[in-house]
Amino acid sequence: NAIALSIGSVLSLFHYLLLYYKPLFLIGYRKDFLLGIDMILLTFIIGTFGYNGIFFFPLYIFIIMQNGLTFGHEYAYKAMFLSLISWGLLLLYSGYWQQNYAIIVSFAITTIFIPLFYLKYILEVYAERDSLCEELSQSEYEAHYDILTDIPNRTFYKKKINDAIRQKKFFALFFIDLNKFKEINDQYGHHIGDEVLKEVARRIEVVLDDKVDFVARLGGDEFAIITHRKKVFLNRFLEDLEETVLGTFSIETITIEIKLSIGISLYPDDDTSASKLSKYADEAMYIAKKRLNTSHIFYEEI
Repeated sequence: NAIALSIGSVLSLFHYLLLYYKPLFLIGYRKDFLLGIDMILLTFIIGTFGYNGIFFFPLYIFIIMQNGLTFGHEYAYKAMFLSLISWGLLLLYSGYWQQNYAIIVSFAITTIFIPLFYLKYILEVYAERDSLCEELSQSEYEAHYDILTDIPNRTFYKKKINDAIRQKKFFALFFIDLNKFKEINDQYGHHIGDEVLKEVARRIEVVLDDKVDFVARLGGDEFAIITHRKKVFLNRFLEDLEETVLGTFSIETITIEIKLSIGISLYPDDDTSASKLSKYADEAMYIAKKRLNTSHIFYEEI
């Protein structure tokens, strides 16, 4: 009993390790296993029932078609191959079907040709499904991400801040605005302004930790960061952010000075509603824009 328990435990551990590290492999293995069980049972039933087993032959077509539609055309091919093995076993080990091999041959031809005839429709179904999934994925991306900077947009930001509030854990909200961005557009053109926005987004992402930080472009030259870092680490995070983002950016022989104004509100210190936290971070950002000696201000300071 102890040995059996130990072997069972090792097999269970191996199974869960496979499930964790190689989920796609394990899923494929399970599909193959289920297909094999279907074919073994069908072969056994037809071989056991003799003459009455003829009524189960249409199940070959069902198994092939169902596997093709459910798991993909490659599983239709696998089911056909296993069907050939099944018929071979019936001819080798069943006395009744050895004497009535013509029935097996007739059903084999029918079973192979019907799925092959409909295989192109199976392929069309999967092609249409893949196309639809791609369109849905693209639509979802466009709904939640900013096309220019390739970071989340305002819609995604609203979802994230509401999710953060529902967790009822401390977080800081940063509102970030580029200083004199209108002048950059007016002087060098909007294509240069777009490149500046992309560079700022790229620099911000360098500092972020995906596990605790989230950044979004709210529109124009405004960005927002939601960070779940502990309060004692916020000043250090701000230093890293400013050190990385602030500075010069050169493009097309043009050198542009990137400057930011950052306003910070805290949950739950300043408020517990998304609208108020956004309002306070925005107010702090505009005060920071007016002050010359700093690029960031916490709302609690004002």
